[in-house]
Amino acid sequence: ANPIEMQGLLSALRAAGHSVVIITGHSGDTVTQDDWNNKLNYLNKLGCQECFDTLVVIANPPGSDLAAAKANWLSDNDCSIFFDNAVANVKSASAAGVPLCLVNWANKVKS
Repeated sequence: ANPIEMQGLLSALRAAGHSVVIITGHSGDTVTQDDWNNKLNYLNKLGCQECFDTLVVIANPPGSDLAAAKANWLSDNDCSIFFDNAVANVKSASAAGVPLCLVNWANKVKS
């Protein structure tokens, strides 16, 4: 929602020595190379091509729990900081033991 602010935040984290991973979902049973490329192209169009180290795309078919899938990945990969624009994803990451979980601006919280 705010690519300029995200570019600054992600670049600052990388400059401080953190490995930055973009983790996102894809609404299908599997993730193909084309799906991954489309996500990468989208991030590049936002100007974020130099702001992260790794892109992870998780399959999110109807009825699945993307928040839990993201939390499992974060836990399995010893993530120490997580921010997301969906409260459910942040709650799941926190419950999975990620030490710092933040809901960023322009989040998907409904008033």
